[in-house]
Amino acid sequence: VATVPEESLASLSRMRLRQLVQRHSKAGPRYTSYPTAAEFGPLDAETYEARLAKARLDVDEPWSAYVHVPFCTQRCSFCACSVVASPEHDRVAEPYVDRLVREIQLVSRRLGARRRLAQLHLGGGTPTYLAPELLARVFAAIAREFVDDPAGCEWSIELDARATTPAHVELFGELGIDRVSLGVQDLDPAVQAAIGRVQSHARIREVAQACREVARDHRHEEEEEQGDDVLGIGDREGKSGGMKKKLNASTLSRQA
Repeated sequence: VATVPEESLASLSRMRLRQLVQRHSKAGPRYTSYPTAAEFGPLDAETYEARLAKARLDVDEPWSAYVHVPFCTQRCSFCACSVVASPEHDRVAEPYVDRLVREIQLVSRRLGARRRLAQLHLGGGTPTYLAPELLARVFAAIAREFVDDPAGCEWSIELDARATTPAHVELFGELGIDRVSLGVQDLDPAVQAAIGRVQSHARIREVAQACREVARDHRHEEEEEQGDDVLGIGDREGKSGGMKKKLNASTLSRQA
């Protein structure tokens, strides 16, 4: 067996390191989403319909969906997402859900028999900006149009502790949400003030604990925890409870 001198390995490592530095020494897309923002661009109706027609052919292939709820009561200063900051929930939330449900129906018609939705994620914005009954409508429409096998689909949602009520959490248990991601960002009051996201440690813990309790109440098989933070600003702490219960189609149908 041939051996490679240590100095040669070191030289190769330095060369490889230089190549990596040169390759990545420029601004890149945000790492928090996949596909990244760089993969998206203008999409006209004709191109969109052509892509849906192509996707329709892969009847047995699983697929994933992301639903963007673009609203927040106010924008955090670190946020680079597509967000509409509005405290007027009643004016914007229900019309948005009406149009979202309509779009779900239109996409369903174009996808035909391709109903193996494997993953659904609701992000934003703030998904819990929507009242529980509006969120239930969204999940019901998706389940009705795209889910033949609830046990084969993973559901997740982003949470803002300031906008998440006990009624929201109970809904997550009823629907069988698999995972929640609680936006903690930072627990340092000075940092919270600087980034425009003031939320107490007690409130974060309250929402996280409520998620864990509803998971137990609904006899979910697993529990996952996930928390978001702002990197490089002060100390970071905080996690959210996750829920694991496969969707009950009859429960969803009652929300329609």
